[in-house]
Amino acid sequence: MPDVEAERLRQDLRTLRLKQLAWRRQLRAGHRDRQRQDLVDEQTASTIRIVDLMAVPGVLQTPDYARAIFVSQAALLEIPAGDIDEAIAVRMQRQHVLYDSSKTIEILIAEAALMHPVCTPAQMAAQVDRLVSATSLTGVRVGLLPAYRPVPHLLPHGFWIVDDVVSAEKVTGEDRETDPEQVAVYERLTDSLWSVAVTGDDARGVLLAVGRRWAELAR
Repeated sequence: MPDVEAERLRQDLRTLRLKQLAWRRQLRAGHRDRQRQDLVDEQTASTIRIVDLMAVPGVLQTPDYARAIFVSQAALLEIPAGDIDEAIAVRMQRQHVLYDSSKTIEILIAEAALMHPVCTPAQMAAQVDRLVSATSLTGVRVGLLPAYRPVPHLLPHGFWIVDDVVSAEKVTGEDRETDPEQVAVYERLTDSLWSVAVTGDDARGVLLAVGRRWAELAR
């Protein structure tokens, strides 16, 4: 039995490495194709739940904010940056999903994600203004995890739950989880985080304060 378990673990490790290699190969070809894959996944999904700790999720990004992230990632990973304009166009196209009333969409962002951007203060002020507008989207639940508020569980990374698949992008790769028991853990974690989140006017109040700070820094 131990030999069987050891072989299973070795196979899991091989599978993980293959997934990481595939992700890197895809990025080496540029950002556009990766965005197109997300576009298809989101268009065909019925439920999208997003928790982000260090960045505004792609479906709510402004073009300038998205460009700053793509450029920064390309520089760090030493991958081509020639298709960034096309990648941004696809990322903006992905945002159409927010107006699809047939889907259930929840977006939860930590206030910390608005504090250390890779874009300029003026661009960040515009990005926060976009988030303020997003809190009024019909059929989309947008919430914030305020700074200094205790959370029920430690959060090592952000993640997306698209139907029954969890994806978590890390510095040099992306993990995708399809095991129902593991996906259920992420679902419970998301539910618990929403229990301490702010929405509506409370979320707008936090965002407006953050936006004013970035506007001051942009002067």
